[in-house]
Amino acid sequence: MSAYWLQVLSLPNQVMNHIEAICRSFLWSGSDCSRKAPIAWETICKPKVAGGLNVVKLQQWNQATLGKLLWNIHMKADRLWIRWLDTLYFKGCDILDWQVTNSSSWILKKIVKHKDMLKNKAYWKEAVNAGKYKTRIMYKAICGISEHMNW
Repeated sequence: MSAYWLQVLSLPNQVMNHIEAICRSFLWSGSDCSRKAPIAWETICKPKVAGGLNVVKLQQWNQATLGKLLWNIHMKADRLWIRWLDTLYFKGCDILDWQVTNSSSWILKKIVKHKDMLKNKAYWKEAVNAGKYKTRIMYKAICGISEHMNW
């Protein structure tokens, strides 16, 4: 359910931390009561080839989904909602060059807050050139490369 909501809007960090706490507690004890974890959550979130369980880190996933919104605004200028944003906020300026104002909506502030980090990832350039953005690939770019475990 959190994956859906993160694609629509940006959840506050406190909410994502609470969701991860519930997931950790359930993973370790099968209920919502917590006990000392035998393996660090960071290890659990690594890909399976790196020794983890491939559990998604919500804050990094949130950044990747905000990247999808940024990419849509940047690449799909013909859409009605983007034309509306352009008329109301951007006024002909590209979102990658646009600066937040006090009258900006909260979601635009969140998107623009992460734009420098997102557009400096190698996958951002690939997505722009290919004309297609994949959230999962950006998520992997944000998380970085994990060491491959030799089992």
